[in-house]
Parts: sequence; structure tokens; C-alpha cells
Amino acid sequence: MSKPWGRVRAAAGVEDVRLHDLRRTVGSWLAQSGNSLHLIGRVLNHSNQSTTAVYARFGEDSVRAALDQHGARIMGAAGLTPTAQVTELPTRARTATK
Repeated sequence: MSKPWGRVRAAAGVEDVRLHDLRRTVGSWLAQSGNSLHLIGRVLNHSNQSTTAVYARFGEDSVRAALDQHGARIMGAAGLTPTAQVTELPTRARTATK
């Protein structure tokens, strides 16, 4: 397996990528897509659920996005729209130290 993998890496110009890196990427993407840890563990053939638990942190972005969408709907239902007003702050003149 190492010779064909070496050829793939050379052709892609990524000499420092390991097969395990691809495996972890699959697990991360599955978690980011909202798949359960049980499913991810089965895909990666983990025998221990704690091994799969490392991917739980990748699902946090989807939780944050869901809460942001919910908040926007509540604001919309209330007839409010969140705004961000940007104010330019004056810069301080630098004083020379003696």
C-alpha cells in the first residue's frame, strides 16, 4: 500500500499527508455534517466509542449555526432585525518618550 500511496501523494504534491489524515478528515466532515457519533464510529470501524468522541467537537459549529438561525427567526417574528453599527474610533497621537 505504501508505494501506490506514495505515487498518489507525489502526483497531488502533498508529500506529508498520511492515510490516517484522510481517515480523520472523513470523521471530521461526517461530524460537521451532523452525523451521529455512532454512525461515524461504524464508518471508521472504531470498537470503542471514546475513540470516536474526539469528533464531537466538530459538530459544535452546526449547533452554533442552528442557534443563530433560531435567534434570527425570533428577531424577525418580533419585527426586529439585528444590526451592527460600525463606528470608527479616533487614533491616539503617539507621544515620544524621553
